[in-house]
Amino acid sequence: MIRKGSTPEQMRDMTVDDIFIVRLNLLVIMSLAYLKGFPLGSVRAKSIIENCKIISKEIIDWTGGEFSNFRSEHEIRGDKYLNHIFYQRVRLLSVMASGFATGAPMGQFRCQALLENIEYISNTITFSNNFEMMESLLVA
Repeated sequence: MIRKGSTPEQMRDMTVDDIFIVRLNLLVIMSLAYLKGFPLGSVRAKSIIENCKIISKEIIDWTGGEFSNFRSEHEIRGDKYLNHIFYQRVRLLSVMASGFATGAPMGQFRCQALLENIEYISNTITFSNNFEMMESLLVA
């Protein structure tokens, strides 16, 4: 039998950062699904809005309560992807996703900006946003 997953030596408790990254990945997937024309039902829209609220709060907690163009604590420590540009991109994704989930109009240029933002975030956290037709995305 093939065993998959972490070895006992590599296992650790989940941190708040791990949960944040998972929520961010979910928001990226839901935003891409919207851009690809998958249905945006009331349950999915509510989920996007709630996820955006939590991400907006958590990203402010990561930055120590400030958004600035100065180096953050994570940048000083040398963390891989946690810099002020990343913070601002995540905040922008949260605002844009919340906007389309509440029915705000999304024109061509807003959709293009949303896609560029998603690509930046996906590349930064090394999340593969290339997904095939997922049956679960057809459920609204």
